[in-house]
Amino acid sequence: MRVSAAYTDESGNYTVTADIRENNRSIHIISIVDSDYGGEAPLDDFSDEEMERIHLLLLREFDDLDSDNGDDYSDEEEGDDNRADY
Repeated sequence: MRVSAAYTDESGNYTVTADIRENNRSIHIISIVDSDYGGEAPLDDFSDEEMERIHLLLLREFDDLDSDNGDDYSDEEEGDDNRADY
């Protein structure tokens, strides 16, 4: 499941986007965008402690989204055959 979360530290505000697998809750960070300047921030700019906080934040957001939806998630894309819904 793709998850986005806002992360703030002493150096600025960021939007973090990641893919999280439901089966083992592994996290793959796709991007960290500096919300103030719009550029992508390199992962190397964040300490191990900051990355731990980011991972916890993403897992919390994943859990919130998962609890909102009673359906089981799959990591595979599912198509919607009924285009009238759009």
